[in-house]
Amino acid sequence: FSGGVDPLNEDWNTFWDAATEVTEEGWFAEMRIPLSSLGFSVDDGEAVMGIIAARYIARKDEKHIFPAIPPEWDMAEFKPSRARDVRLRGVAEQRPLWITPYALTGVERVREPDADAVRAPDARVPTELGADLKYGVSSNLTLDLTLNTDFAQVEGDALEVNLDRFGLFFPEKRQFFQERSSVFDFNVGEGRLFHSRRIGLSEDGDPVRILGGARLAGRVGDWDVGLLSMQVDGAGAAPGKNDGVVRVRRTFSAGQQAGGMLTSRIDGDGRVELSGGIDGRVALGPDLVTLQLAGTRNATDAGPGTVRGAMARLFWERRTLDGLGYDLDAIWSGRGYDPALGFENRQDFSAVKARVRYSWQPGAGSVVTRWNLITAARAYVRNVDGVLETGLFRLRGFANLRGGHWANLALNFTREDVAEGFDLPGATVPAGRYDGWDAFGYVGLSQARAVGAGLQLWGGTAFDGWRANVVLEPWWRINRHLTLGGMLSLNRLWFPDRDQTVNADQIRFRISAALDTHLSAEAFVQYSAAARVVSTNVRIRYRFAEGRDLYLVLDEGRDLEDRHGLDSAILGRTDRRLLLKYSWAFRP
Repeated sequence: FSGGVDPLNEDWNTFWDAATEVTEEGWFAEMRIPLSSLGFSVDDGEAVMGIIAARYIARKDEKHIFPAIPPEWDMAEFKPSRARDVRLRGVAEQRPLWITPYALTGVERVREPDADAVRAPDARVPTELGADLKYGVSSNLTLDLTLNTDFAQVEGDALEVNLDRFGLFFPEKRQFFQERSSVFDFNVGEGRLFHSRRIGLSEDGDPVRILGGARLAGRVGDWDVGLLSMQVDGAGAAPGKNDGVVRVRRTFSAGQQAGGMLTSRIDGDGRVELSGGIDGRVALGPDLVTLQLAGTRNATDAGPGTVRGAMARLFWERRTLDGLGYDLDAIWSGRGYDPALGFENRQDFSAVKARVRYSWQPGAGSVVTRWNLITAARAYVRNVDGVLETGLFRLRGFANLRGGHWANLALNFTREDVAEGFDLPGATVPAGRYDGWDAFGYVGLSQARAVGAGLQLWGGTAFDGWRANVVLEPWWRINRHLTLGGMLSLNRLWFPDRDQTVNADQIRFRISAALDTHLSAEAFVQYSAAARVVSTNVRIRYRFAEGRDLYLVLDEGRDLEDRHGLDSAILGRTDRRLLLKYSWAFRP
């Protein structure tokens, strides 16, 4: 419930099966979900569950919801309090126990330029064995254990080019961390007290082996509970570490909540980094108010001393689909606040953000089905000198059009105060204060079309220069078995006073194919002009039965030029992995 963040997790999956059919009468779908995948309790021989079903008809831009939930909230189909009761008799509570061992092999050629003696990489044949265990401790509490965890089948990240001085955020994609991931949410507006992606990845984003761990998440009475402990191997000469998280949260009447979180990172050499926080939400009439307090205590490299930091946030919002909505976000983040298992793109700052939205539906016959007018303002102040580091004032209009199309237009006025100059690919931004503006427009066609695209136009000033960005995102659903998609981004920055230009163009091509419910494939190729890299990710999956999967995965990255002083004559320019992974889930 950490103010302003959607808790819905579309990436979580469980054991289930589905089939569809098109007849003269229409389209039909049937899903089979084992009762062991559903957490429920039995009282007097009866189990009471809630169900909400929604159907979106893209060609009409209509959403049909059962039961008939009034459209007073955005995403009304995800409000559990409005679900229709379903009573099942003659069923028994089940404590599911699933064991999923895996075996992996393949061939890989990965450069290691940091080795003492630079030499061409040899082809290696990795061989891995591991297992996951899932046990339903209760109807609402699940224990996951993992040993020698591997995520070879997870799709690679999209290439991103950082054109600012703040960090980029990458979402979590690994299935082990997805179930009830909202229990572990502690989002603080500009960052997160805990971000599971920090586990099993080095500071450079390279995978680090997870030796094993445990994850307990669910609900006990009125309490949401989350416990996590992962043992991570060392990266290079770095020692291994244990990453731990404890999260509790209680729900009171009228959706009011209170909770706390504690995270720890313990290195093999004895250094301890701790982060903790408390948060609560209360309802004041139609408004919701969230208060969060957090602090960190991080071991320094210089000795036994510690660096301490604190953070405080107040978030006030009114949620509504029609009429007037607004939110106010006030954040203070002190020097030294740096959660070891979290994400922060700014440090030592104070911020106030405000947004006002008015939404309405025009009368029948209008080409626009919903108007949204939004005004937003943001101010980030450096605590060290009280200077406005980033300022933004935005005017935005958003329109939903008949047929499922939509359009978005925004005008931004900005201020950036750069305390220390920084480098971009092909340019340098010096320290100084920069006032500017930019305009943004986006038009998206309905996803009901077999062929369509989204078009984004963005242009204006960038520090002491200019920026222009054109993004085209086409798709083509050739048939029910094959879909093609992609992205072409022409993104340039130029600084006439210094005769410098940044080429941040990107190209991405994606193929999604499925012969049937057993054989499917996903592949994408992407190119970044700024990084001078071409990367490829191909995943072919054969599903023998639910929980029994065979994956063939190809990951390849190729540098188009020598980078970072690497000797391509010896090391080459390509890293490549071809992996075969088989996993088999069964109930003992």
